Amino acid sequence: MPYLKVGNVAIRGISACVPPKVEENISLPIYATKEEAEKVIATTGVERKHIVSDGITASDLCLQAAQKLIEELDWDKDSIDALCFVTQTPDYINQPNSFTIHDRLNLKEDCMCIDLYHGCPGWVMGLQTLSSLMQVGGAKRALLLDGDCVTAHRYIYDSESLPLFGDCGTATALDFDSAASTMYFETGSRSKDGGSLIIQKGAMRHPFTLEEYKQHLDMMQGIEKPDESTMDGMSVFSFGITVPPKSIKRLCETAGINLADVDKVVLHQANAFMIKKIVKKLKVVDSQKAPMSLKNYGNTTSASIPLTIVSQCGKEYSSKRMKTIGCGFGTGLAWATYYFETENIVCPEVIIYNKEKNDKLFEWVSCQSYWIFSLEGKKILITGGSSGIGKATAIECSKLGASVTVVGRNEARLAATIAELDISVGQQHQSIVADLATADGIKAIIDKKNTYDGVFSNAGICPDNKPIKFITEEGLRNVFDTNALSHAMLAKTLFKKKQLNKGASYVLTASIGGNLSFEPGLTVYGMSKAAVNSLMKFCAVEMAVRGIRCNSICPGMIRTPMTEPTGALTEEDYNKDTEHYLLNRYGEPEEVAHTVAFLLSDASSFIDGTSIVIDGGFSVIH
Repeated sequence: MPYLKVGNVAIRGISACVPPKVEENISLPIYATKEEAEKVIATTGVERKHIVSDGITASDLCLQAAQKLIEELDWDKDSIDALCFVTQTPDYINQPNSFTIHDRLNLKEDCMCIDLYHGCPGWVMGLQTLSSLMQVGGAKRALLLDGDCVTAHRYIYDSESLPLFGDCGTATALDFDSAASTMYFETGSRSKDGGSLIIQKGAMRHPFTLEEYKQHLDMMQGIEKPDESTMDGMSVFSFGITVPPKSIKRLCETAGINLADVDKVVLHQANAFMIKKIVKKLKVVDSQKAPMSLKNYGNTTSASIPLTIVSQCGKEYSSKRMKTIGCGFGTGLAWATYYFETENIVCPEVIIYNKEKNDKLFEWVSCQSYWIFSLEGKKILITGGSSGIGKATAIECSKLGASVTVVGRNEARLAATIAELDISVGQQHQSIVADLATADGIKAIIDKKNTYDGVFSNAGICPDNKPIKFITEEGLRNVFDTNALSHAMLAKTLFKKKQLNKGASYVLTASIGGNLSFEPGLTVYGMSKAAVNSLMKFCAVEMAVRGIRCNSICPGMIRTPMTEPTGALTEEDYNKDTEHYLLNRYGEPEEVAHTVAFLLSDASSFIDGTSIVIDGGFSVIH
C-alpha cells in the first residue's frame, strides 16, 4: 500500500457551505408509510440533507466557503500560490473548476491550478496531492476546494440514493511551515471491483443516444428510470467495513501512532451503520471520537470529512490542538487514509449559501435576479416573537429567506408563530421559551450556542399607565427589567460570547414615547424606551469593532394585542386618537416589520447608530 509522509505543511482552517434548500427524509415520496421512512432513517442515520436548486453548482458552494476562510484568516489573495479543486460534478465539460474559481476569487495569474476528478476519498487525495507539492517550499500558501452537487441529476424515485445524498462545498487552507507536524497518508484501490459502484452511461465510453438523453431528462422528473447506474450493495458494504479499519490500523503501525491518543476519528459519511461497524473494529470506545454529520447533511461524497469536522466539532478544532485520523472510501472502490495534527485552526460555522453574495460570473451565467433586501442564508434572532410586531417580523424575515429563532414566554403562541413561517428555501426555524427579564431567560438563548447575522431585540411590556405622582418603585423596576435591562443583558452576552457574526445587524425596539412624545401617564414606559435608545447608541459605538451595526425603531401606535382598547380606553377613544396621525390611522405590525427587515438586510449596510421613527406622521404635528 502506498505510504506517504509529508512535512512542512500546516492546516490553517476548514470551512463548509451548503445550499439553503433542506429536504426531510420523512416526507419523501418513495415511502408508502411513515414507518417505512423511519426504518430507513434509523439505518442510514440521515434525517434530512441540503440539496441544490436554481442552478447552484459545486463551485458556487466552494466559492463562498473559500471567501469566508480567506476573510477569517485575513489572507492577502496575492499570497495564495496554489489552488486544487476536487469534484465529480464540474461546472463545465472543457474548463476545470480550479480555473473558474481562480477567476472568481481574483487570484494572481501565477497561482497554480489543479483539478482532481475523484469520488468519496477525494478530499484526502486532494490534501495529499497539494501538501506533497508544498512541502519543498515552492508554494507557501494554498487552497484545497472540495465539493459535489450530486443531487442535481438524481432520479426522484430512486430509493437507494434519494434518502442518502446531500450537497456541499468546502475549503481547506494550507500554509508552508517548517515547524508543522508531519502528515501521514495511505492510499489504495480495489479497481478490479470498481464496477460495483459506477454510472455506465453519459460520458465518452458510453455516450447517451438521443433517446437515452430524453429518458435522462424525464428521469429527473420521476417519469422513468433508465438503466444508468450500477451498484453491488453487498460488495460495496463489504469493502467499506473491512478495508478502512485495516488501513487505519496499518497507518498507525507504520507511523507509530497510538490510536488511543487520537482526538477524532473522522470517516467518510457513507451511512451510520457502516461508520458504527468501522468504529467497532477500531475499538474506539468513546463514540464522541467518531463524529457523524449524517443526521442533518446526509452523505456529501468527497466533502463529507471536512463538513463533519466543521459541523460537528468546529469549536474544538478552533480552540485547541487536535490529532485526527480517518479514511475516505467509495467510488472506484478506492480509499485514502490520513493522519494530521492541527492547532487552533479557523473553523467557522457551516455557511448557508447566499446567492446575493455571489459574483459576476454567477449573474452572467445564470441570469439570476438581484434582490438587495434578501435575507437568504442569514440567521435571525427575534425576541418578543410570539405576537404583534415580533411575530410579524419573524414571518417577513422567513419570507425573505432567513432562518429565524423566535423567543417568547408563551410556548403555545411561539408554536403558532413557527407554524406561520415560510420554509420555501429550506430555512431551519426554532423557538426558545424564555423570560428575558431573568438571568435564566438569557441563559436559555446563549446555551443554544447559535450565532446570528441579525438580532431584533423586541421583548417589552406596556405597564398600567399612571401619572408620575402615583408610580411605585416596584412598578418601575418591573417595567425596566423587561423593557431595558433585558435588552442590555442580551446584547452584552451575545457580544461577549461572540454569538454575533461579523457584520451582523442589531435592531432594538424603542418608541416615540421615549424621545418624541411625552404624554401624561407614560412616565415609566417612556423612561424605559429612552433607555433603549441610549443603549442602541452605545452598542453602535462599541460593537463597530466587529463590523456590527446597531439601530433602533421608534414606533407610534401600532395595532397589536398590547395596544388594544381595554378598560378606561374605549373603542371610541381608541378610534378618536387616530386623528392625531397624519395618515388618520394606527400602523399595522407588518408595516413595522418591513422596516426591521430592511435594517437586518444588507440594503441598510451604511445605517448605524440611528433611530428610525415609524409613526404615521404623529411626531410631525406633536
